[in-house]
Amino acid sequence: MSLCASPVAFHKQIVLSICKNEIRNGEKYGICWSENPSPSIFNRFVLFRDTSTSFEHKIQDLIPNTTYYFSFFRLTIDGKTTYFQPFEAQTMRELKLGDFYQGGIICYIYKPKDALYIEGEQHGLILSKEDLGYAKWGMHGKPIESGTSVKIGAGSTNTEKIIKQYGPLSSMQFSSNNNTLQILHPCAAWLCAQYESGGWEAWFLPSKGEFEALYLEYDHIPNLGLNSIESYWSSSEVFFSYKLDREKRKESTSHHRRAWQTRVESQNLIIYTMTLKKTRGLVRAMRYF
Repeated sequence: MSLCASPVAFHKQIVLSICKNEIRNGEKYGICWSENPSPSIFNRFVLFRDTSTSFEHKIQDLIPNTTYYFSFFRLTIDGKTTYFQPFEAQTMRELKLGDFYQGGIICYIYKPKDALYIEGEQHGLILSKEDLGYAKWGMHGKPIESGTSVKIGAGSTNTEKIIKQYGPLSSMQFSSNNNTLQILHPCAAWLCAQYESGGWEAWFLPSKGEFEALYLEYDHIPNLGLNSIESYWSSSEVFFSYKLDREKRKESTSHHRRAWQTRVESQNLIIYTMTLKKTRGLVRAMRYF
């Protein structure tokens, strides 16, 4: 019998990707674990019921920031137990709001009610530790072809769509002095995608819903340093339609696109504005963990 496992550790859970082959009739196999370097079935164990050659097993209710030792074992039909070579894995420390982590500040940890929540694991949103400057959202009046979303988890996809359609620049001007194009205002989404902090990349322009999640925890995170005077761009568009055709004296439909901006005026007052895309706004990036 050959057994192997690849552990992935979280704060209270370790997920083992297990491979096995050469199953022998009448024998049972399992894994035991302990904080002791020599685990046995007298500690904690589980027998494998899955007959496939590879599967995942979650070991839950563990202590954060703790080293655990694991050993496969075999139970023979005569009642003997044989242990395989032990291996170890350490659970992660328990993350908290306001912790500096992966290049930024943890500003939201998914809760059981959230669609992206995974039991036994910690995931959420990290806010960049600084503003990235000012930018325009994109082309005035030109919508993203496949649309954007306001939901938590949409910021990264929104950012990719914006950059794909607009490119890195929202406005440029030609310089006659050296025959080059000069950047007037970069695209807010592009600024986020270019950001890097402490070696961590994959930053994006937050969706409206991701800003809302941040504000739910705002009172508990004293070191965010958000500007209380000027507004930040989100990656979520706003759609308007209106009917106006006086010359032809009949109704017609016209479409116009804006995007959501937001700011924290005080801990009790969060402001959202539907702003023209050509307007200048502050940029703050997020990433997922």
